[in-house]
Amino acid sequence: MVPPAAPGTPRQEAAWFGHSLMAQGGCPASVMAALRATAPERELSWTVYARGGATSRDVRAQVEAALRDGAARFGPAFAGAGVNDVWRRFQGRAAEAVGLEEFREHLREALRLLGPRSRRVVCVGDPPMGWAPEPGIPVAEFNAELRRYNAVAAEEAARAGALFADLYAAFTEALESAPGAGPLWSDGVHLSPAGDAVAHHAVLAALAGPGGGPGHA
Repeated sequence: MVPPAAPGTPRQEAAWFGHSLMAQGGCPASVMAALRATAPERELSWTVYARGGATSRDVRAQVEAALRDGAARFGPAFAGAGVNDVWRRFQGRAAEAVGLEEFREHLREALRLLGPRSRRVVCVGDPPMGWAPEPGIPVAEFNAELRRYNAVAAEEAARAGALFADLYAAFTEALESAPGAGPLWSDGVHLSPAGDAVAHHAVLAALAGPGGGPGHA
């Protein structure tokens, strides 16, 4: 839980756009608590625009809706998409699936819109699928496709001058360094508390890297 700021503290709002990883309490809440602790002189609140099941189409729409208020300004803005764009195709839900170039278009526009309205933008790449959450999903093939989407996300983040939090690499490293640790997923896609912790550290590492840091929060 993010501790309350003292009365009269300058206020700054963070925003989270994306799917369930960005909407659930675990990673966003812990990241915000950490940012609040590093800058107690600012009151850092946040709004979650993310929704479970969102594709890049939905994330772009979330950003556009949030910025319809011409006065809307954010401190850090976090945006991520990819897993549902890919998953819908593997589920046979072709109308909801988003191809790679369409994904690029939506993410590019979302980051372009957020740039001038945010002190810092963090594009969050998706972690791998841990195991098949439903029958018929070939995990290795799914993850190979997701890596292509994450590579595009990293390219578009660089193009937009945004930071990139590479959750795929962070999860891969966590699995390799502690293979006997508890599962990082609750169902193969959604994160467990241990997975939330890995995501938390990856997002903070991106903020602490070149172009990030507390001064940009």
